[in-house]
Amino acid sequence: MIKRRALLPSYQYWLWAFQLLLSSLTMSARRLNLLSLDGGGVRGLSSLYILQRIMTEIDPSNPPKPCEYFDLI
Repeated sequence: MIKRRALLPSYQYWLWAFQLLLSSLTMSARRLNLLSLDGGGVRGLSSLYILQRIMTEIDPSNPPKPCEYFDLI
């Protein structure tokens, strides 16, 4: 039998929040928009430039903030 490791409280919270989000999305049948950025230095800077371009493509006249468009960052 496989022993389960004790989960950290913060991990349990995020797992619960993610499950809650998924259950609410299945009820509303809404798409989930995720943003995942990784890296620091030049990689982080290039990710931010790409994100800025994506936000401009969504609405060129008034680009939204990432927190207004993405459900999970």
